[in-house]
Amino acid sequence: MSIAVEEKRSRRLSRVRVWMRSLLSAAAFAALPAYAVAPAQVPLAIDGNAWEGWGSAVAVDGDTAVVTSTLARVDGNDGYGAAYVYVRSGDGWVRQARLVAADPEAFTNYGRAVAIAGDTIVVGAANADGVQDATGAAYVYTRSGTTWTQTAKFSASDGEGFSDFGMAVALSGDTIAVGAPSTFIGGENVQGAVYVFVRSGATWTQQAKLVASDGAAFHNLGSAVSIDGDTIVAGAHQAEGNGTSFAGAAYVFVRSGSAWSEQAKLVAGDAGFSDEFGISVALDGDRALIGSRGADVGAASDQGAAYAFVRSGSAWTQEAKLVAADGAAGDLFGVAVALDGDTALVGAPLSGALSGVDLDRGAIYAFSRSTGTWTQTSHITAVDFAQGDQFGTALGLSGTTVAAGAPRAKVGENTEAGKAYALTLGVAELAVAPAALDFGDVATGTTPARTVAVRNTGTADMFLGQLLFIDADAASFSLANDTCSGQRIASGASCSADVRFAPAAIAGYAAKLVVPGSAGVAFVDLSGNGVPPPPQIAIEPGSVSATLAQGASTNEIVAVRHIGTSGTLNWQVTQQAGRPAGVHRTLGRATVPRATADLSHVDTTRFARSQATSGRRTPAMPNGVPPVAHTLTHSASNDIVSGNSIACADNTTGFTNANQYLRTFTLADFGIDGPLSVTNVTFAVENLTVAATIAVNLYTVSGDLQYTNMTRIGTATVALDPQNATLVTVPVAATVPADATLVAEIAVPDLGDDGGVFYFGTNPDGQTAPSYIASPLCGATDPTDLADIGFANMQLVLFVSGTTPAPPVDCTLPAWLPVSPTSGAVAPGTAQPMSLSLNTAGLAAGTYAANVCVASNATDPFVVVPVTLEVTANGPGLATASTIDFGGIAPGHRVVRRATLRSSGTSALDVTAVSTPVAPFTRTGGSCPGTPFTLAPQQSCEVEFTLQPTAVGTVEATVTIASTAVTGPATITLRGAGIGASEAIFRNGFEPQGD
Repeated sequence: MSIAVEEKRSRRLSRVRVWMRSLLSAAAFAALPAYAVAPAQVPLAIDGNAWEGWGSAVAVDGDTAVVTSTLARVDGNDGYGAAYVYVRSGDGWVRQARLVAADPEAFTNYGRAVAIAGDTIVVGAANADGVQDATGAAYVYTRSGTTWTQTAKFSASDGEGFSDFGMAVALSGDTIAVGAPSTFIGGENVQGAVYVFVRSGATWTQQAKLVASDGAAFHNLGSAVSIDGDTIVAGAHQAEGNGTSFAGAAYVFVRSGSAWSEQAKLVAGDAGFSDEFGISVALDGDRALIGSRGADVGAASDQGAAYAFVRSGSAWTQEAKLVAADGAAGDLFGVAVALDGDTALVGAPLSGALSGVDLDRGAIYAFSRSTGTWTQTSHITAVDFAQGDQFGTALGLSGTTVAAGAPRAKVGENTEAGKAYALTLGVAELAVAPAALDFGDVATGTTPARTVAVRNTGTADMFLGQLLFIDADAASFSLANDTCSGQRIASGASCSADVRFAPAAIAGYAAKLVVPGSAGVAFVDLSGNGVPPPPQIAIEPGSVSATLAQGASTNEIVAVRHIGTSGTLNWQVTQQAGRPAGVHRTLGRATVPRATADLSHVDTTRFARSQATSGRRTPAMPNGVPPVAHTLTHSASNDIVSGNSIACADNTTGFTNANQYLRTFTLADFGIDGPLSVTNVTFAVENLTVAATIAVNLYTVSGDLQYTNMTRIGTATVALDPQNATLVTVPVAATVPADATLVAEIAVPDLGDDGGVFYFGTNPDGQTAPSYIASPLCGATDPTDLADIGFANMQLVLFVSGTTPAPPVDCTLPAWLPVSPTSGAVAPGTAQPMSLSLNTAGLAAGTYAANVCVASNATDPFVVVPVTLEVTANGPGLATASTIDFGGIAPGHRVVRRATLRSSGTSALDVTAVSTPVAPFTRTGGSCPGTPFTLAPQQSCEVEFTLQPTAVGTVEATVTIASTAVTGPATITLRGAGIGASEAIFRNGFEPQGD
């Protein structure tokens, strides 16, 4: 079954209650530290190794919690399994003991299940040896003081190999219930059973074996079990329910004396095929909570649900169906449940849908019951969550204390080491950052802004009131982009607001920003100084140009004007290099970050290949794409080859699942030594059959190419209609640090529900770095090199465009451009003249350029006045380019360039001959007539040349232009290179390929 994952959308509350206790008393509440880990949620210290999966089972009772790993290394031995016991100490938790089997063996599934009551813990080991090999066993430990001791090990009296005895355990007082879901009953394979053991003194004996009255093969009774006093509820998640096969059921058994009998069979009122109702169960008194992780909610398949039942006498009725307010397809809400009084918890380990951000981070949903109605009260995520943690896989609840497991969490460099947390329900924690904002000196008439972030670091939802300002200067501050006021902030979520400061006078200002909410009130101290606005400079005119004959001179006057209202404008001409004036283009080699995806988990049989519909196509660049400073590409061409792409897909329908396609770009390898401002990303589409919204994500990566090492720096979406063989350009803004490696990701949603496919545009023409794919449904949870899984010829057409600061302005004043005066002081509203003397004495005919750079104390402290001097010959003159660079061109392609011939003298110019360049250069036309021809003074025409290389390598030719110019014949050097498939195809940015 395809699992579609939709992006979560926040919901605004129509009504918000706000507690404003002691709002005006600054002493009542202090601003909380920025994003501190609140005592309400504490990660438990676990010394886990990679792949141990700590947190796959948890339990809690009062001030004691226990966390297990079935693959924990014990005394240097892999796969023995262990359990850690923690006790509460103040606001934290400390480890009290490590529990292991007295007769340890590798891979017995020790720790598959765990339960605690008071000073007794039971640990299930579903593959341990009992009366037969691999029957499964349960280990019992008791505490004396602070010491835990194994006091019993037992298994089913009629145990069979591989019956999974210990897959689930439950404990209440002196009674233990153990699930054995793979037990044969008569001739019924994997019908399942629950075994009951009771303690007398220090001895445990089997009291009963419970089976379902309508049990059948593969029902798996005992896959989950819970006990309270004389009542047991056991899940059979593949049983028939309401006449629907594999819908799942739960059975209630009660004890009278020492005899147990079946009291009820619980099924969902809206049972559906493969809902897996009964995959988790919880019991408290006369209430039961049953998880159904495969339940569909509307059109969202496998979103999951939990069902609450209540007992009256001996009759059980469904009280409520619990679903997540922000649930989505594939969340598996209901994998774990917990119940204590009027509080219910449900785990959704696959909650989170943004690849590279929160995909499968997991969440816990808390519900409260009041007057017979269950209401969601909290959406809880781990305070240090990361993608793929699967937080909420295991749950335990005791009062307001919760134990939660995240078995897929990465710890340091240890993949899937696992984590566990102790939480306190019902506590929202308000954190505001920063605690104070000092705007410093701000000119009157300006309004700078600073951002304040508000975060809920607790485990209950937090409700915020209207953010406001108090104290004497409150009117000088205002809010913008406020996403906090009146909002409900879930556990672990945050919001922000921009504080603007607008001083009206020259004075000091102070106020407080008040952040009120259900978790208290925080105050942010605000301060700033109003200062006079700085001088304002304008130079008129902004540029100077002149045309002079050789030996002539002229003076041009510019005015340095103070257009501000205060202060004295102090200025001077500087010849120091100034700020950038333009951009440059660079492309180059490639460094490859190490991809460490576990290829053993990748199911290549799930990858479907695109169907060939035509041959090769070279799509045109999208219209209206402006020239850019840098185009980063690893592709030798932009061609799209039909039938040359793959995607993770449903093997039955062929519709594609969610897939992410990635490229990496190390800036230094592209000759970029400054920060890159990304402007857009372009990617190729081989085939899209339905309308879809595609996400473009930009990251930086530190270390191996894994999502946990990636930081998202920019994102954008584009809505696409069905199309094929196209290039799509998406504007997306991000700044990449100079020494960083950029990762560009194209995230395509699951198209199964829409009955569509998406295949990325590729070709086999060569690349300078790998192409990557990620698709959790096919086992590729991290970026995976396509070549490593057998698709080396599928090279993604994907490139990134952006700009960087250009080289500084050259402020050197040449001898032909004296300036006077070179400094001055100007009052507001007045101007000072500056004379530019242009002198062509000793200059050859041609064009000269320089910059007059003026530094000042103005708001814009650096102004550049470009100066252009055209020197004409005394007689005929010829001006033209000295060199034409064709760049790199693939053999077989051709590029056209033109040279302008201009009559730059004081009399007409006769052009008598233009030589023919050697192959592979040719002269192909232009606006110049055939020789001889005449150009009047300042008249021009163009000569056209073409380069079509036949091989790889550098080529060069010289063209001579004979004329009556006083400077003699002119020469133009033609340069270019034939490049191979292993090089970046466009060395100077993307340009038309010609033929």
